[in-house]
Amino acid sequence: MSAAPKADAILDTPLRARSLIEASAGTGKTYALAALFARAVIVERLRVAQILAVTYTVAATQELHERVRLRLQQAATLARQWRDGDPAEVESDSAEAALLRRLIHVVLEDGCESPTALRVRLQRAAREMDLAAITTIHGFCQRVLAEHALEAAQPLLAAGLVPGNAAQRSALAVALWRGRSDDAAEADFLQRGFGDIDGLANALRDLLAPEPLLPAAPAGDACAARDDAWTALQAEFAASGVRLREEFNGAMRQDFRTIDRARYVGGSGEVREDLAERGESPENEGRYREERGRADEDQPERDGGGARWSTFGERPWDIH
Repeated sequence: MSAAPKADAILDTPLRARSLIEASAGTGKTYALAALFARAVIVERLRVAQILAVTYTVAATQELHERVRLRLQQAATLARQWRDGDPAEVESDSAEAALLRRLIHVVLEDGCESPTALRVRLQRAAREMDLAAITTIHGFCQRVLAEHALEAAQPLLAAGLVPGNAAQRSALAVALWRGRSDDAAEADFLQRGFGDIDGLANALRDLLAPEPLLPAAPAGDACAARDDAWTALQAEFAASGVRLREEFNGAMRQDFRTIDRARYVGGSGEVREDLAERGESPENEGRYREERGRADEDQPERDGGGARWSTFGERPWDIH
């Protein structure tokens, strides 16, 4: 029984379906991706801008970009040299040239495109490589958000991701030193505080460090703790809120000159309304509104201005 032929990751991988290719380090993943990109352009007749290639690092994207550009240029050269009846394989070809020759043979064999048309199309694809979407994962996400900012509810000028490494800190230190040295006082501050540009770059590590989150995150379920605290406040206010308010109003009537009545009554009214909206008893709420009306009637006018200080919700500095 003969063994099944080994599948070729480049020639046999379906480009219009979801495929998984497992490969270890150093097995030629970048080579395979560049060849698959070239196959999509040559055989599938896709434009460069229609293909998305995503990898992990910026260095890998740059390498893949250059390899694809080289493949397309080599394919255009082969198409220009192609003659009717040329074989699909030539012994003197390198591995890359042999692969491109097989792809070109597949295209020309079906008769839908002439060698001249193929050459023109491949030359155009090589020129369009600056439009290729060969990027990192985060770079692709940024590109999508930038191109569809309105649909994604994002700012039109999205912030760029800048790594916090020594090179970036050094560049920032140079820019700060150059931008602030034209002022004598600021130049003196930089020299006294940091000495030179290298000292400023070293200090930026601590100056740009993430600030700690204060206060510290509570232990356990923070939402449950918040809800319990709010429930306890509601219960306490329902039990003694009316009595305390009466005592407070009485103190204000006795010594109005000492206590800023408009300010304190307004603040307590806002809290009271909030508690009422969140579940305080209707009986206490009705009593509160009755007290509010009496307090409005007793409110004196502001001296000299003729403007009236509202008892609830409006503070003296809000009056115009």
